[in-house]
Amino acid sequence: MCKHWDCVCYAPATESCDYILIYGKSRGCPATDKCPHYRTDFSDTQPVRLPGQLRRVNLERVKRMKEAYDPKLFIEDMAARAHVSEGVMLSWVRKEHPEHKMLRVRL
Repeated sequence: MCKHWDCVCYAPATESCDYILIYGKSRGCPATDKCPHYRTDFSDTQPVRLPGQLRRVNLERVKRMKEAYDPKLFIEDMAARAHVSEGVMLSWVRKEHPEHKMLRVRL
């Protein structure tokens, strides 16, 4: 499964690649980490059909989440370290680190 959480074609709500919906054709490759269609903005491409609102990727925020990640911490603590919402941090951890069977969330 693709781990390009910061790709403009990735849809966080469905955890899927929307390349076919945006460009009107299949990627022609499996969803892997080496996807040739990975991009962080639409500036060098011409989409056939744009989503309702362009996904603007905040690469600085992604960098902060990578730096804040620690499997021993609660999601809330990692989110506070990265200065992002708990939902964003949880979504990113689930995508980037699917090997973690149990995500610790403070009750």
